[in-house]
Amino acid sequence: MNIFKSFPQFVPQKVCLACQGCCRFSDKKSVWRPKITFEEIDETAWKNATLAKKLTAALDEKGYLSTTASQQVAVDGKPAHHCCGQLCEQSNECQIYADRPVECSIYPVLIVARGNKVVISLHLSCPFIQEYYGSEACDQYIEEVKAFFGSYEVQEFLNRNRHLAGDYSEYKDELAEIMTIDLKDDVKFDLLNRRLDVEQALKCTQHQQSGYAFNYLFSWHKFFKFEFKVISGFLCIFAHHELGCFMYLPPLGEGEPTENVINVCFNYMDSCNEDKSVSRIENVEAGQLGMFKEAQFKAIIKENEYVYAKKDIITLRGNMYKSKRADYNYFVTHNIFSYHPYDPSMKEECLALYDEWKKEKEEKSNDALYTYLLMENRDVHQLIFNEGAHVGIVGRVVKIDDKIRAYTFGYRLNETTFCVLFEITDLSVRGLAAYIFSRFCEDRALEPYTYINVMGDFGMENIKHAKESYRPQEIVQNYTVSRK
Repeated sequence: MNIFKSFPQFVPQKVCLACQGCCRFSDKKSVWRPKITFEEIDETAWKNATLAKKLTAALDEKGYLSTTASQQVAVDGKPAHHCCGQLCEQSNECQIYADRPVECSIYPVLIVARGNKVVISLHLSCPFIQEYYGSEACDQYIEEVKAFFGSYEVQEFLNRNRHLAGDYSEYKDELAEIMTIDLKDDVKFDLLNRRLDVEQALKCTQHQQSGYAFNYLFSWHKFFKFEFKVISGFLCIFAHHELGCFMYLPPLGEGEPTENVINVCFNYMDSCNEDKSVSRIENVEAGQLGMFKEAQFKAIIKENEYVYAKKDIITLRGNMYKSKRADYNYFVTHNIFSYHPYDPSMKEECLALYDEWKKEKEEKSNDALYTYLLMENRDVHQLIFNEGAHVGIVGRVVKIDDKIRAYTFGYRLNETTFCVLFEITDLSVRGLAAYIFSRFCEDRALEPYTYINVMGDFGMENIKHAKESYRPQEIVQNYTVSRK
C-alpha cells in the first residue's frame, strides 16, 4: 500500500534474513500468518495482474494468506513447520517483497483487536527488539510509529479493513502497547468490512453481469442500507430503503441455492415489506432462472447490458466502426489534449463537468425517469470521486487546453471482463466520447481483460442506440424475479 511505504523501519534487513522466526508457523492456521486486504490486492492488480490473481486465490475467509508445508522434515517425518506461501525457504526471502502485505511491512509492530478498538503494539519476541527495547533508538522508533498511526489517512485505512486486527490474546505477555485507536461506528465502514465475505462468495462462480462486484454494490451504499445474512451456507444481500426491502443479488455460494433458501429469502423480505410486491431479487442472470420454479415465480427483463471485445474498441477497425473511427481521428487532429489518471484533487472539476453534461441532457429530454436518474447518478459520481479508489475503482480524465473535458471510471468484474461504471464528456467536443472510450480500453490497467461491459440501457431507447452503435459482442440480459 502506498500509504505504508513511509512506515518507519527499525529492524535491519540483514537481521530479518538471518532470522528463522517470521513467516514460519507451528500450525497451518496460526494467528501469526499474514493477512491481506482487497485494497492491497487492488493496488497490486494495476501493476501486476498475475500476482493479484495469485494473492486472491491464496486468500481464506478470514483474510489470511495460505501456508505451505515446510521442506524441512522433523524427527517424526512430518514437516517441521508451515511457511507463508510467499516465502522461499532456501534464501529466506519473500518472493513478493516489493508488494508484501501491510502486516509484513510493519512488523515488529502488530495491529491487535480489542473490541471496537485496535491496539498498536510492539512484538517483544522479535530478537532485534529483545536486544534494543528500552534503548533511545527504540524509544525514538516507537514515537515515529505513534505519529504514523496517528494520521487520519492511516486510521481511515484501519477502519476500512478491520479484519487486519488480530486476536493475540494468547500472547499478551509478548506485547508492549504503543497506542489505542477507536474504530468508528459508521454504515460505510460496516459495508467495507463485509467486502471479504462478498468477494469470497463471488469467487464461487464467474458472472458477466455488472452487479456481481463489490465495487458496484459499494457505489450505491448512500441509497440503500445493505444487510447480510448467511442462509444454509449462502450469502444473501438485502437492500433496505424507504419503499421496502429487496435482494440485491441472488443468494451467493457454492452451487445453486435450494428451493428452501429462495423461500426463506422471500419470506424475510415479505416480513419487512407492507407491500409484498416490493419483495424481489434483482440482477438475476439468464442462466440462473432455472432455480426459480415457474409455478411460483415470475421473471421480467429489467434491462440489457452490453459487452464488447476490447480489441474492437481499441482498434475501431472495419466498416462497422467507420463513423466511430472518423470521430476519434477528428478529435485527435483538432485538439490539444492529454490523458491522465484521476486524482482526488480533480473531483470539483469533474463534478462541474457532470453538472454541465446533466443540464444539456435534461434540456433534450422530457422523460421524468431519465431526469431523476441524472440527479441520482450525480451522487454516485461524487461518491466515486471521493472513495472509489478504496474499492479498486480506477478513473481516467481527458484534459483539453488543460481543463478536464471528459472522465471515465470502471472496475474489474472478473478475470476476463472489465466494467465501465460511467463515462462523461463535453458533448460539444466532436469525437471526445469515441476517444476516451477507446483510450481507456487501451490503458495499461485494463491490459489483463478481454471484454468490456458498459452496463445497461435502463430500458431507454437513446441509451440503447448509443451502446448498440459500438457493436456489442454479447448482450447480457438482466432479470428481476418476484413471486406470482
